[in-house]
Amino acid sequence: PLQNGKLHDLVISADPSSVPLSLLVLLEQLSSQAKVLTNTFVHSSATDTPDHLRSFLQNGAKVGPRSDYQLSVSLIWMKVANGPRLMVSPTRQAYIEGEVNIARYLSRLLQP
Repeated sequence: PLQNGKLHDLVISADPSSVPLSLLVLLEQLSSQAKVLTNTFVHSSATDTPDHLRSFLQNGAKVGPRSDYQLSVSLIWMKVANGPRLMVSPTRQAYIEGEVNIARYLSRLLQP
């Protein structure tokens, strides 16, 4: 569960040829419970990413410092072989792979 005063930082990598649409729904639900900052980036392996995907998770100009948010979600469009993946532990390079598993992880953040 999300905690007040602590930023939970998530980085999701996805292939632009397989858009994780469940991410939009879950982020909308999370936004109703917490202050969520979203960003979208394009890796050099996916330079042919269409414009509408380049702004897939843009929430406009962020208001206030990053530390004011409870959740930060960054989506990186890049060539990913087995569906989207969520970086869980950068130090261990541990991922959650697959849209369903990422959706399950995000839905657990919704629980009180």
